[in-house]
Amino acid sequence: MNFSMKPFGRILVGLVGLCSLNGCEELGTLIKPNKPPAIDRIFALRNQLSPTDTTTVIVEAHDPEDGALSFEWKAEQGVLSSTAGPYVRWTAPSTAGNFKISVEVRDDKRGETQGQITLTVLASEKPTVKIIEPFDGAFIPGFDVFEIKASANHPNGIQRVEFQVGAQYLGSVDTPPYKQTWQVDGLSGPATIIVRAFRARIPGDPGVDSVRVNVEGTTRL
Repeated sequence: MNFSMKPFGRILVGLVGLCSLNGCEELGTLIKPNKPPAIDRIFALRNQLSPTDTTTVIVEAHDPEDGALSFEWKAEQGVLSSTAGPYVRWTAPSTAGNFKISVEVRDDKRGETQGQITLTVLASEKPTVKIIEPFDGAFIPGFDVFEIKASANHPNGIQRVEFQVGAQYLGSVDTPPYKQTWQVDGLSGPATIIVRAFRARIPGDPGVDSVRVNVEGTTRL
């Protein structure tokens, strides 16, 4: 009978023959799957920096089979000094925020592992804050409690938002939604509500918003 054997079949027959001659332990060594590289850690000399500043990002990795490794870097924003090698210099963009830098580590058998690090570009501007309720010039009934609501934003996040009426400190909130109750029972007349938002990560002057309201005193029956 005449037939042709496909390459895979010839390889399989050859491996079976090798197993019969030299033992299956050697065959197992030949067909043992490749282990991909392992990333030990990724770190930067500085995790927080100013806009357009630079830092060095380093990856430490190893191959379980002691093979040679290659590296490929990518950054979602900013500029890399290179895309190869175990370390690169990264120039931050001119805008603040959190930015990911990724690296792909490959061995000499096409095994690969990916990792990433997030670096923070700090913003120097004050947070933006706005009192949502009440609006400026509002009339508030002078009984029970009133809920003050505000919004606050900053590229590096908000650490806390403080609420104050005149000289009276009401309290602070560190996570949205930013709101605070104000005891208005028995009060009457004009009042100034002040809200301050402080940015996260680095100290600085807060963003401030204020409104002038009128509490309408009530007579209990």
